[in-house]
Amino acid sequence: MRHFLKAITVLRVRKVTKYGWILAIFLGNRKSQDEFYLNKSEAYSNRLRKRTKFLEVYYSVLVKLQ
Repeated sequence: MRHFLKAITVLRVRKVTKYGWILAIFLGNRKSQDEFYLNKSEAYSNRLRKRTKFLEVYYSVLVKLQ
């Protein structure tokens, strides 16, 4: 059930990215849209940071094993 809800929210977010800026122009809420994009990029950078940390640990372990 949780995965299903997650999929729905992901689809909703994708729709917002696709049509959100059009709606933002009509409704005049550019600020909220910019905040949305900021949050999205922040989450992406956090994910990258976690991934690089994982790779650093992984490679250090590999080097120690050799």
